[in-house]
Amino acid sequence: MSTDPDIDDLTYLVTHVFCPLRLPIGDDHSVSKDLGLSQALLSSARAYEEHVCDEHGPEWTRILAMLSNVGATMRARALRGKEVESQLKAMNVGDVNVYLIRAQNAAVVFRKQQNQMLFEAFEASPKADAVMGARGKLVCSYPGPAIEIPDEIFEDKVFRSELVNFLVHMNHDTIADAVPVTKKAGSNVEESRDTVDPRYVTELLTGILRGVGRPADIVRISKRIGDDVVWTNSQLPWRRSSLWLVIRVSLQTTLERSPLGLHTYKAFMIFFLDELAEKAIEADMSSELLHFMSTKISRRLTKLGSSAPDWLLQKALQTCTRVRKTLEERWERVQNCQAASPSWTPFELDPSKDTQLSLLASRGYICNALMNQATELSHTSFTPKHPRRGTLEDFLSSDGTFFRDAYHAEPRLTLYDVEQAVERGIDAWIAPILVADIADVEVACVQLETLAENYSSSAQKAYANNPEELSIMFLTTIELWVALDKVVVNNIPMLEEYSPEVPLAHLKRLLLRKSEQLDRLRLAYQYIRDRHARARDGRSVFSTEVDDRSFAVRYYNTSHKLQTLKARIEKDARRARHEKLKELQRENARYAELGRTIAAMEHLREGYRHPWRRCPKCQREQERKTMTIEVHEWPLPSLLVSAAMVVFELDCPVSFNMWRSATFHLLVDLCSPRQQPENPYTLLDDYPALQPYHEQHPRSRITLASDTKPFIKSHYEDVSIPTTSDLVCLNNGLNFYGWDQISSTETSEAFTESGNSDLCTYRLPAGAYENLQGYLKSTSHTSNEVIANQEDCHEELSIHEELSIHEELSIHEELSIHEELSIHEFIAFGHLRSGSSLQWSNILRELRARTLTFRRNEVHLLLAQASAQVGHLDAGEWSWHRDLADPLFCNALLSEIGDLILSVEANWLEGVTMASVSFLISRLLASNQDFGVRVRAHRLLRAVRKKTFSWVQELSLKVREVEDEEIRGRLRDVAAICRSTFDVDRENMREQLSSQEDVEILVSCAISIHDSTPAVLTGIPEESRLLHERDRRLSMVSEEILAARIVESGEGINSAIRGVWDGYQPGSQWRRLEHPNSRWFTCQTAGTEGRRSQEVHFNLLDGALLVEGKPLGTLPREFTGHPIYELIFGSRILDVLPGSIPGMEYTTRGLISGWQVHFAMKGGELQIKAEEGGHLFELIPPQKLEGDIPAPLIKGHAHWLSLSDWTIEIRPLDKLWERGRDNWEIYLAPGA
Repeated sequence: MSTDPDIDDLTYLVTHVFCPLRLPIGDDHSVSKDLGLSQALLSSARAYEEHVCDEHGPEWTRILAMLSNVGATMRARALRGKEVESQLKAMNVGDVNVYLIRAQNAAVVFRKQQNQMLFEAFEASPKADAVMGARGKLVCSYPGPAIEIPDEIFEDKVFRSELVNFLVHMNHDTIADAVPVTKKAGSNVEESRDTVDPRYVTELLTGILRGVGRPADIVRISKRIGDDVVWTNSQLPWRRSSLWLVIRVSLQTTLERSPLGLHTYKAFMIFFLDELAEKAIEADMSSELLHFMSTKISRRLTKLGSSAPDWLLQKALQTCTRVRKTLEERWERVQNCQAASPSWTPFELDPSKDTQLSLLASRGYICNALMNQATELSHTSFTPKHPRRGTLEDFLSSDGTFFRDAYHAEPRLTLYDVEQAVERGIDAWIAPILVADIADVEVACVQLETLAENYSSSAQKAYANNPEELSIMFLTTIELWVALDKVVVNNIPMLEEYSPEVPLAHLKRLLLRKSEQLDRLRLAYQYIRDRHARARDGRSVFSTEVDDRSFAVRYYNTSHKLQTLKARIEKDARRARHEKLKELQRENARYAELGRTIAAMEHLREGYRHPWRRCPKCQREQERKTMTIEVHEWPLPSLLVSAAMVVFELDCPVSFNMWRSATFHLLVDLCSPRQQPENPYTLLDDYPALQPYHEQHPRSRITLASDTKPFIKSHYEDVSIPTTSDLVCLNNGLNFYGWDQISSTETSEAFTESGNSDLCTYRLPAGAYENLQGYLKSTSHTSNEVIANQEDCHEELSIHEELSIHEELSIHEELSIHEELSIHEFIAFGHLRSGSSLQWSNILRELRARTLTFRRNEVHLLLAQASAQVGHLDAGEWSWHRDLADPLFCNALLSEIGDLILSVEANWLEGVTMASVSFLISRLLASNQDFGVRVRAHRLLRAVRKKTFSWVQELSLKVREVEDEEIRGRLRDVAAICRSTFDVDRENMREQLSSQEDVEILVSCAISIHDSTPAVLTGIPEESRLLHERDRRLSMVSEEILAARIVESGEGINSAIRGVWDGYQPGSQWRRLEHPNSRWFTCQTAGTEGRRSQEVHFNLLDGALLVEGKPLGTLPREFTGHPIYELIFGSRILDVLPGSIPGMEYTTRGLISGWQVHFAMKGGELQIKAEEGGHLFELIPPQKLEGDIPAPLIKGHAHWLSLSDWTIEIRPLDKLWERGRDNWEIYLAPGA
């Protein structure tokens, strides 16, 4: 072999080629490893060539070409269409090319024959079941189907281009129905540990080619496939390299059909194995592997028998002898090491000393805990310190630092502030920019692009899996994009003639139910629709076709600056070329002079010897032989339009550059699935000839790329002397196209999979309704299709729901409901969105029919999707929701909603029904201006509020009576549903929040939600998380309205606090803190005889109620969000009282498994103590013990320090509160 692979690459080759008994326990495949395998085979094939007779040289040359092309396609996971097409086009009669189509688990072989092309296809890796089920090796026939394609068809450029395009896409596109599935927990899931069905290549592509060709009668081979499926604690199993199988099949079928025959294939395989074995010996690989490799080579030689060439027998014998000698030497070293046994000196053992632990890492912490048990905590007044909330000017800083700092401190609030700032001020902000000079325009474009990217990237993570909030993210980002587009179009008017790229379909998917949001989207929709209408012939600035109509070319033709730049580049290039020609003339002259000098010299002789290394004439001859000159490549393409495109990119206008970046961020980063990145040969940024002229903006992401190498970076960079000017002075060798550096995709193909449908669609949870996701997502299905698809409603799809009914007599009585999803409900669910303009009529019908189970969250999601998705804008109206402008329809809808409210049972299990009612009324109020309708809608919202608030009060009493996490979760959800009756647009919110009774309910539910919500939401159900995130946004929207009501009167907030604090007696008036802490209101309680006045704080944004700076009844978020708390209690919320022992801030109200638990926060460290039977223990944070005790006794354990008898007890986390003899104990020695 020509190269020495490192040990990892060599191990991969040996494992997959020899398939030893001991295999890896997981997938070890990579593109680089495949490349290494192909290069190793090519290197061995070149070495083998010297043993091929001259008569058969052409046949072996074709083998080398085939392996070389395989290696070229292995340089990246993606097939390069231009490279494949070039290889196929260059084939001569007898040539063979093979391609591994990875995503389809298939290989295709092209064989050029006289007047036709032979196409073959076969499976690249067998099914796991077939491999595991075979006794011994698996016997397979190769290739699969074969088609002969006439030359007049195959040589057609369009046909060949489409065929290559099919292969390229099949190489990376995973097609759902070809992926194997398995059943897990009653659901069908993709089985990633099995191979894909190759039928889209072996059947579909073959069928297509059969239409233009004819089946071929070929000789097939049978191979015994050695493979295995191995995994342990790994996601994917080890499978033998499919590339190795593909190459072997291609080699064998090619050689068997040539004069070289099958014996040459077998001889070459032995030769390749032998070379690998030699490398393994040099790499000092394990004895087991070396022995296995030697055995396999010997077995193959035996099978080949007398057909084996003598030279191959001799080579293999030498390798096997080396292996045997290496193993003997190793065995001898082992025997020598074991010859002398170690001495046994039991008197030197000291068991007592060996069981002593120094505890160097934790000693300080433990001593401090033992010696400072009675330290009292210092009390300080509560003084909130929140960061300043930003304005639009703050968020539009060019470097984006204000947004990043604010988001780091308060993520959700910062995102909301950006959304509000954009809604209220973006149009006013850009107005002066439209008449500003170019420098200010460029700064403004950078600011808009920076904010759009920073905001949406952060919101994409914060709002993940929430279609409602993601819709608001898209609305805000699109508004920023529209503002940027207005500025850029004003600066570069010709941009208006090109597509804005943003599809209107992206806007139609948004879920919006507030009038302010719908008005904002209407303006953006109309703007983008008008931009599309003004675009000429759908032209795109990202088109791959470069001509006089291309944006870059047209801009160049109007830009004196760019034309001057091109002239400077060409002037410098002409100067460099002139110097190169002078250099060529000198080198040619020097070559001729050396020739004359050599002719006049004699070779050095020393007797009969010719010492050529010291011979002056030989040295001169070598000098002349190795003379080269570096070529000069013209820096710009020869075509004028292509050169204009390159020059445009070298100094791209900043405003347009930011527009491109913002457009790609919106359509690719936010709306497109992650694609397998490609790696072009050359980027404009890396091209040395043009780097001095490139003005690259730090926020630019679009550049130019080329799949062809420049001459100065290829093997053509040097030319041997003597030569001529036309071989030294070359045209530009690059073929540039647009390239996005972030997603690593061509700009012309980047938007093909762009879409936000999944992001803006609720996802039905696993269960009886999950097969109905398509009916929730789309409005394109018809009622007849729903009826025809009744088979989707299988009998086994049943609802299993455990609902805890906490009645007065039995707190933990369980009701188990088992009911099938009936055909009637299936049809009703499917019908509701069948027809975009019929959705509200269908909602009205279902409210009357009551076929749907309204208490189901899946039904709530269906109603929310239908009522909130904006759909099409027609004549300024949202056509899907036209019914809501009709008072008659709205009154009928409200009548049915009123009947539904009356029919709801008097318990909180119907909370989801009430959530749906609030949602529908909120959407109705956003679109209807009729006074009577609005009064009636407000009345119904108050009816829902009254009923749900009674449930909140009922559940609050139950939480106090018994500590139950399920009841606490129900309380949180019902309180959020009660508050959702305020979740309307601002105009209607003022009406809903107009009385002090409204304030009481809003504040009381906010406190309940805060005290019932864990610090980390990952553990709560998805439907609860959706309610919580809606409520969190409601708190931010209602902040100013609620604040105004509290300033008017403290009656409502005082009543709310009395509901959770029996001893509360208001003293002073409520006072709002100054900005940036204006989310807090504070007052003093009334001081009475024997009771001092206390300071009370209430947070408008999160519902936190603090007395003397501490929560009332629950631990602060900084406690429950601490890693130690999560380790011990998870997401559990504890009822607490003020600390009852010295130095501790809080004590649990009741016992936890018989233990009283105490909490304190000291210097950012959470301190937990537990008391039982008069014994007090302190929890040692596990990180304190790292390095002191073995890691298995740290992970998954709690470490309790007894403060009375100085011991550390190590308990498993699943037996956290159990003392026992089976637990490890560490006894601490006083004074040690």
